[in-house]
Amino acid sequence: MSKRPGCWKTSLFGCLGLIVLLILFVGITALLARINLSDQRPVDDTIAPQTSAEAAWDGPPLGKPGRLVLDIGQGEFQIMPAEPGAGLSLRARYDAEVHELTDSFVVNPDSSWVYELHFRQTMPGMQALFRALMGGATEAKVEIAIPPESPIELVIDMEEGGFEAEFGGLWLTSADIDWARGGFELDIVEPLREPMESFVIHGRMGGFDARRLGNASPKVLRIDNAMGGASIDLDGAWRNDAAISLKSSMGGVDVRLPDDVVIEGVEGHDQRLRRDEETPLPVLRFDVQYKMGEISIR
Repeated sequence: MSKRPGCWKTSLFGCLGLIVLLILFVGITALLARINLSDQRPVDDTIAPQTSAEAAWDGPPLGKPGRLVLDIGQGEFQIMPAEPGAGLSLRARYDAEVHELTDSFVVNPDSSWVYELHFRQTMPGMQALFRALMGGATEAKVEIAIPPESPIELVIDMEEGGFEAEFGGLWLTSADIDWARGGFELDIVEPLREPMESFVIHGRMGGFDARRLGNASPKVLRIDNAMGGASIDLDGAWRNDAAISLKSSMGGVDVRLPDDVVIEGVEGHDQRLRRDEETPLPVLRFDVQYKMGEISIR
């Protein structure tokens, strides 16, 4: 009567097979990275919609409402105000063998416009890692300049990357930032041209630092953060009442309250300042929810 092989032998040969496959995979990936190392296609270019060779339009008309959609990831990004009259533009520096940049622009019959930028890494992560170890360029940086003369809805969808943004002086009607496995730094050094209707930040697995949000004066501010940390500074020149929703799970959030406002909905800070009937102060009404973490408000 034949004997069946022991479980440990089966497991051993199974593990050895997996190890061999892993070695083959790593070796092939490293070989591909080395072969493609000579195929670098560096791009260093300024892209201005109003000078695009493929389009027969003059770019986003200044003063007309627009929607700016940034679908970005696996790189470094900087967002800033453009010089007055300069219009929308961006500068990109990357290796076209590793990353891909595409964009589109549409002007509607009412002269409103939509500009979409898509920037992602196309080379597999392991191959890009070996490419970098072998001295190849895998870094990418994109700078976006936003015109201050146009009312703009801003949408940012970022994954596995980071950005720095300065919104001071812009005319943003709304902003919606959705990010995952990354983080960003945002500052608003001076009041926006007009108070924002809404400002939404939704993120997971990372962290962000947002400073002087009062200079945006959003009527609705919603922040939902999961599995990460956040620092939120609400200082600035608030010009209206605001409904502020703060949610956090499996992380920590530090919130700094502004002066010269009335606070409602925060234990220990309610009615910190009373309204003056002659010069009423803005009222910030909070809805705070958290689990498996903490939201510290000071």
